[in-house]
Amino acid sequence: MTKPQFESVSNFRNNYNAILQKLSAGPLYLLQYSSPTAVILDPKQWDAILDRLALVDELEDQVAIYRHKWLTATGQADHDIMTPEELQAWVADDEKIPA
Repeated sequence: MTKPQFESVSNFRNNYNAILQKLSAGPLYLLQYSSPTAVILDPKQWDAILDRLALVDELEDQVAIYRHKWLTATGQADHDIMTPEELQAWVADDEKIPA
């Protein structure tokens, strides 16, 4: 991971072009009265974070599926019994695609 950089808000306001050029070197923390106020990232770094979060979400879903399969196989899963009408309504809700 890259080393974070720190700049005061007033220095950023006065020299923002030069400071924005530093973003490829890592995240930039803006400080106001010596306390972090904001973090600025290079768009590539932000996209990498979003990609990693998507992967984590996918892995969590897979873990939940396999956990449920294991609990079912060992007889430990809680089963909710649905009527055919409830099942049909549940499937119909799942198939709706938001606009």
